[in-house]
Amino acid sequence: LDQRPDRAARRRLPSHAALHGPGRGAGNSIHVLLDGWSLTHDPRFLQQLHEIVQRTVHPHDELEKRSLKNVELRWSYTVYLQALDRYLMTMESESVNDPLSEHVRASLLHYARWMADHETNYLDDPSQLEFPTETWSAQDMRKGIVLQQAALWASGPERERFWNRGQEILDKAWTQLMAFETRH
Repeated sequence: LDQRPDRAARRRLPSHAALHGPGRGAGNSIHVLLDGWSLTHDPRFLQQLHEIVQRTVHPHDELEKRSLKNVELRWSYTVYLQALDRYLMTMESESVNDPLSEHVRASLLHYARWMADHETNYLDDPSQLEFPTETWSAQDMRKGIVLQQAALWASGPERERFWNRGQEILDKAWTQLMAFETRH
């Protein structure tokens, strides 16, 4: 196994290849590392965060190969994208000029472009879901929020496009959630 801290190492694991890349595991790890760094400013936290990001996402990822529309397997990529936004917000608020910031920003915007073009609300096609419950409306809300977070890092017409697309997804998610008798 290639031990270098780059994405090539993960691609050599065929039995679990579909699980690598942006997801809730890596996203939650980024959140924990940001917590550790925020509390201590120990550079080891950011070093580990850099390794995770470099192994999981790149601004030139071929997103069709990520199978992001495979709902049951890939729904949690938005958890990861929220972690990227938190990283950018943390670096900005702490006035840290981290060399990874541009990589993260470009990656987040790359995924947001794909989302704006391809994402729909999960409950628009409940046949793709094993259990089409109100939980999927919450996941759609996360999609809308990610797009609006990405708008903050975009500029020009793309900023407005991400914001508006995120709002469309959020509005529909609320409507779909309210249609469930079990919403409470």
